[in-house]
Amino acid sequence: MDLYAENKILTEEILTVYNSNFQKKLRELAEEKIVTDLSEIIKGQEERFSLAYLNSVHSGKYYNFIVRIKKENSLEEKIFRKNLIWKIASDLENVTNKQERENIINSFLYGLDDLIGIKILTQVKHDSHNVYDILKKSMKQLEELDISFYDFATQPKSMKNGMQIYNIKARYKQYNFELQIKSQIESAWADMDHEMFYKDYGITPIRKSVQQTMNKVGKLLHEVDDLLYSIRSSEIEFNKGENQITILRKINEEFQGYIKNKLKTRYNFDFGQYVDFYEYIINKTQCQTTMICKEKVIWPDFNYETVLESHKKYKDIHRRNYNVLVNEIVFASIKNFNSDKEISGIDLKEYLDLYTSYIVERYVDNDDFKEGIQKIIDELFNKCTSSSIYTDHEEYKYLEEYYALVYDEFINNLGLTEEEHTDVLNLVVLNFALFIFKSPLKFEEAQIALLFEIPNGGPQQIIRMFKGIEEDLKNHEKIKMIKKSHSNFENQISSFIEGDKFE
Repeated sequence: MDLYAENKILTEEILTVYNSNFQKKLRELAEEKIVTDLSEIIKGQEERFSLAYLNSVHSGKYYNFIVRIKKENSLEEKIFRKNLIWKIASDLENVTNKQERENIINSFLYGLDDLIGIKILTQVKHDSHNVYDILKKSMKQLEELDISFYDFATQPKSMKNGMQIYNIKARYKQYNFELQIKSQIESAWADMDHEMFYKDYGITPIRKSVQQTMNKVGKLLHEVDDLLYSIRSSEIEFNKGENQITILRKINEEFQGYIKNKLKTRYNFDFGQYVDFYEYIINKTQCQTTMICKEKVIWPDFNYETVLESHKKYKDIHRRNYNVLVNEIVFASIKNFNSDKEISGIDLKEYLDLYTSYIVERYVDNDDFKEGIQKIIDELFNKCTSSSIYTDHEEYKYLEEYYALVYDEFINNLGLTEEEHTDVLNLVVLNFALFIFKSPLKFEEAQIALLFEIPNGGPQQIIRMFKGIEEDLKNHEKIKMIKKSHSNFENQISSFIEGDKFE
């Protein structure tokens, strides 16, 4: 019998074993165990990561699971395409016992990495990032459930069609499986790309010549995905509650004309982007929404006292940025609504303290971190010259994650007590916070001295700690910013050690 005929017979034997009970067992395992466990992990944090919704009409999730077990013809094609028959042929050589041969084939099938395919299909790619982050934070729980990942840290992967997707090699006990996390658009595009090029070997040679076009289509689809997310986010934000809608309507009606006249512009100001902040101000000042009226809207007095460094920074900023100025007008006016006396300005300390508490309450979930992060934000107001610290609220959401990682590194690897490491911890996180708002930290002598107070070569320990953090954050949205902030920190330490003067 020639070699081709032998391989054909052996392939048929493998497929017979695969079709008997193997496929059925894989499906039961995937649906009843792996998906159930992954689903429970994600469900436990879906609210925090905005993966579920509830409104007056209905509720649901922004993700669902799809299980795919490789079909017989796909397995046959894979065996042929990757020349897998040669390996198992050598293992089966001289084995005549039927049960032994079946055991060897079962072991061969166990070793394949994609017989089980599990897809977590999300509404938009932002949801995919959130699912990935949940799994990342749940590694210990997953290990306890016998689920492990081989290439989790190298995600997402860039595809030839211009997309980036989470395509993770995983294992449950002795069973390998492939986990994909894709948005609906990414999934549809991948299916189309697969059908157009992957299966049809007659068309595949033209793939190279149209790759650039394919990448452009992929980029356009990314933009569509982003647009859909922005629409959904806008709708979610707008429908948070009747109170916010009422606040937004009243402020728009009473403030819009006044501000346009004062700023001498015909353009409407988008109060909606700060409605959360306005609601917070109203609640904290115990103002009733019905009090908001144009008769008490005021243009603030700019001659307030600027004793603190943060006040001086703010005074320089607020005239250069309409968003900062308008938010000050809203705050001062709300205070005016709820006051027996007419006021012409604001208590700047009260305003900045209220703004800080708003950021901390909204973007810091861990109660143990609130005080530390509030101190960092206070110092940020002293050091930062960018108006974005008062307008780009969403940027603050990265502080807690970074703070937690640095905190753990100080406790676990530097061996410092909480009291000992607080000042240095705050300095490191402040450095990152400044980089978020594009205003890099410039060390003072006292800050450098603080680093050298750490036992056993403090600055060198800090630098080693940075490397560990960067490894943990390989797929963090702010990884480039983190690396730049670390580099700035290290360079200034090096300059001090070399005796250079700080610029």
